[in-house]
Amino acid sequence: MDCRCAPSSKPLAEATRARHREQLTLEQIAFLGELPPTASTSLDGRTLFAVHASPHDHFYRYTLTPGAADQLVAEETDDVDAEYVLLGHTHLPMIRRVGERVVVNPGSVGQRGTATREPAMPSLKMTR
Repeated sequence: MDCRCAPSSKPLAEATRARHREQLTLEQIAFLGELPPTASTSLDGRTLFAVHASPHDHFYRYTLTPGAADQLVAEETDDVDAEYVLLGHTHLPMIRRVGERVVVNPGSVGQRGTATREPAMPSLKMTR
């Protein structure tokens, strides 16, 4: 299966996948394969929606980046019934408010996508 990642990231992505296959049992792989592609929950009266890449393409879309236009971020998240959209995939840390919605990408501790290659691990504090 092609991970469809950036060419510069592909060797590491393939090596990571191979390593995980060595470490995980068949039962663990089956469990991960049965997980839903999205999750929604409420926390302290706030609604959260989580997805790997984008609400419109759960696994492969690279459009929700720090430099994306507000209109694109709004279009990508308009169908989501949540105040917070949590996503990843690009490994680029981002916290964006678009309208009433907050879009968060925590970045990455391992496969970092920033120019400085610093690990990113944000903390989200929701206040009223």
